[in-house]
Amino acid sequence: MGQTGLQQVLLTDESDKLIAGYGMYKSDKVGNTAHVITWVPDGEFKDILFTPSVYVENPFRVNHGECDLLKEGSKLRFHYYGSYYSINVPEIENKKVTYIYVVLGDWGDSEKYMSIIRWVIFMLIKIMSRPIKIYQTGILRQRGGG
Repeated sequence: MGQTGLQQVLLTDESDKLIAGYGMYKSDKVGNTAHVITWVPDGEFKDILFTPSVYVENPFRVNHGECDLLKEGSKLRFHYYGSYYSINVPEIENKKVTYIYVVLGDWGDSEKYMSIIRWVIFMLIKIMSRPIKIYQTGILRQRGGG
């Protein structure tokens, strides 16, 4: 308890406008409540509460943490804790994902964020046609079209 922070994956088009996003954050410094949030261009799609712990109620615990985000035409599909949530967003049907941002951060004035993070990005690299560069700001961004 007391740890706070956020993680986000944001997909944007060639104009850097949001297509979709998936994130989680914990702003609760006293209790043990966190949120998983999914975004579409018009705002939040889902906001799901969970308990960030080492126990089974935390889908992001060690040796777990599977989540995904898929765009097929106008359909967005988000995966969370064994369930899929889909939404049709007509305005993104012909949009290409040009940039992928990965944001890791602290919340407020806390300095108790994460002690361990493991990245598995082999699938991301496999499906992307342009090189990835990590900028000094900590943002992972795909360069060029894709």
